Formats: sequence, structure tokens, C-alpha cells
Amino acid sequence: MPQLYSSVLIGTEMLLDRLVERGDIRRGSRKALGLFDTTVLEDGGSGRRSRLLDDIRDVLVEGTEPQPRIAALAALLSGSGTLPQFHREIPWTSPVITRAKEFERGNWGAVAEAIARSVTATIVSNVIVAAAVLPQN
Repeated sequence: MPQLYSSVLIGTEMLLDRLVERGDIRRGSRKALGLFDTTVLEDGGSGRRSRLLDDIRDVLVEGTEPQPRIAALAALLSGSGTLPQFHREIPWTSPVITRAKEFERGNWGAVAEAIARSVTATIVSNVIVAAAVLPQN
């Protein structure tokens, strides 16, 4: 039985590794605050990102009926507060905001909220670990 669960659940690193292997994203490195080396995720040029954003735009702007995966992504973008970052691809208008909030409050909103909490917890734990290992001068 545990094998079944381990094949169904996908950890954050495992998911990122799969996306890198498929060429959907690339890992790069940059300096944060001019001091710290950080890993950044960039578009891999596979076209997957633009296809997903096209589908989300059709749902939020045109009002098309979404596939479950696209509805969950729309709810996640709205619930996490990151939808305005995609203004170039998805116009940030009142009707778009209203439709996105409908997904956020609907069944998919619970999924988005759970994912956003998990991501926040991961970020907080990474900050705590980083603070714990920084040299004390």
C-alpha cells in the first residue's frame, strides 16, 4: 500500500526535476541582494507555459468552460495573489478579477488554498534554515 501512495504523491523537488527533464523549465542561478547565490526557475521554451496561460486567459477573459486542471490553476493564481503578475498575458480587469474570485471561492479554491499554504510553509522553513546556518558575526 505505501508504494501506491508514493507513486501518487509528488514532492516539490521531484515535480521540479520532472519539469526540468521535460524542458518545461530551466534552473539558473543569480545573486539575491548582491550577496547570496539563489536558484531561479525560468521558462524552458517548450511552449507549455504559453499554452497554459492561453487556456487560463480563455476561461477568465472569454468565459469558456474550463477543464478541471485549468479551473484549479485559475483558482491557484487568484488565491495565491499572483494573478496580477500575469497582466501581460491575462488582462487585469474587473470582469477577470470577478471570474477568478469565483474559482477561488468555488470547489477549486480549497485546492488553491491548500497549495498556497504548503508553498508558504516551504518558504518559511527555508528562511528559518537559512537564518540558522548564516554565520553569526
